[in-house]
Amino acid sequence: GECIKLLEKSATLGNVLAMHNLGTAYEDGLCVQKDKKKAFEWWKRAIDHSGYPPSASVYYLSQRDSEHFNESKGFQCCVVAADSGDPTALKNLGLCYECGIGVTQNLEKAFSLYKQAYSLCPDASLTGSIGRCYVFGDGTKQDTNKGVELLEKAIEMGDSLSMFALGQLLLSGTVIQKDERRGRELLERAAELGS
Repeated sequence: GECIKLLEKSATLGNVLAMHNLGTAYEDGLCVQKDKKKAFEWWKRAIDHSGYPPSASVYYLSQRDSEHFNESKGFQCCVVAADSGDPTALKNLGLCYECGIGVTQNLEKAFSLYKQAYSLCPDASLTGSIGRCYVFGDGTKQDTNKGVELLEKAIEMGDSLSMFALGQLLLSGTVIQKDERRGRELLERAAELGS
């Protein structure tokens, strides 16, 4: 409500950080209804206004499904953005390394970047990313218990990707003990949240 009105006023007056934060608010549904289109518009305004690096990394990675997406440009943008030390930019660079976006896949580097970002801002998304790394041993020594604990924490924080990941694990029973009822429940919650 009121915080969004203040951010919009500040962004309209040219505050680039407010533009970036509005994009994030619309992306995550913080104090507003989720709206990816509005999120992209605010991030693009921030980039156009001053090239604010974290906004640029978020914006370029959000274009991955586009037929015109340039992986190399997306990766380079994430490298520049990560130099700012912004947790979102560090997480985005980690995603590039995890998925091999514009760079050779390097799970150790991805895990290291996720942990660095988490130390600055332990949000739900980063908690879930680190949890998934521990569950599967991606870029770190496998520790299923620690991974599930982090996924549960991310779920408590509202992370739909963690709900989806843990739901799948519980349904399959390959990594953790099978619990079909809870697995379906988590997948349904994740779907309701747009995952």
